[in-house]
Amino acid sequence: MVPELAAPLWNSVLKEKKVITLSFGGLLESFFSFCILEAINRTFPHLPLHWAGDSKFLPILQMQGLAKYYSKFDPAILEKFPTPVFFDKQDGAYFNCLLNYFNVKTYYGTKGYKDQRVASRQIFEKGMIPWDPEFIPKFRNNTLSTELNNWMKTSKIILNQRFVIILPDKTGYSQHNIIGLDWTPTQVKAFGEMLSQRNIAPLVFSNNPHKYYDPALHVLPVKLDFLFQLLPKAKAILSKDIDFMFVGQALSEAAIFSKPLKKAFDLNKNNKFLGKDNLIYYSKNLLPLEVFNKIMEIK
Repeated sequence: MVPELAAPLWNSVLKEKKVITLSFGGLLESFFSFCILEAINRTFPHLPLHWAGDSKFLPILQMQGLAKYYSKFDPAILEKFPTPVFFDKQDGAYFNCLLNYFNVKTYYGTKGYKDQRVASRQIFEKGMIPWDPEFIPKFRNNTLSTELNNWMKTSKIILNQRFVIILPDKTGYSQHNIIGLDWTPTQVKAFGEMLSQRNIAPLVFSNNPHKYYDPALHVLPVKLDFLFQLLPKAKAILSKDIDFMFVGQALSEAAIFSKPLKKAFDLNKNNKFLGKDNLIYYSKNLLPLEVFNKIMEIK
């Protein structure tokens, strides 16, 4: 049974409180904590909202435009509060988004069990709020940055053209070792050449751009503001880090290509939880030609 509080009870619990969501994880964890901000704001638009987590995800928080960054919180305090919601004496209400995430323990910290449900569902349900697809983050401050706009003009890329996003390396934004894409630079270049011949722009995001310099590829730095402006328009997404596939499903209608993933990282289960119907294509070897042919079948 999923623990939930109905709206009237939330009203009595959160009345006149300052809400702080806590999510000290990677991109996947931070993104779904932003969903909790959307849920709270939808019911209580008057409440001041704050978010505490890794500062590297501030670009997304700023694009969402709902909450202020709360830098004063010490994550070590969470060990003292093994509850999904707790309060302080200064009218603060804290949503502990990653409580019992993956490893479920009792209130007293004794041995529990591993939660195998899809990661997105775990994060959201443990905030005791029923899911609604309307809680997928909206980006209220999503003006195209000058830097990205200039790059797109130079590269002759426009947002309404067809493009595929490829993240072939570890990005530094994930806390998981799950591998979705495992291509060499040669394979990425071959894939990009096939796409370019069909007027589909291959956008490669990498912190090691020298590995991917090729006339057929458009290589960009792994900057979250770039990615979050382009992900919603992508035709397909391929990523080494699982996080960008989960986020891509939430924000776009893109096809997702990956090696087989199970349990908490099952992309089909993520689709179901989000209420989405993105094409998910699993393949043990996931060769460039195989992915290209599948993309060509997509209308």
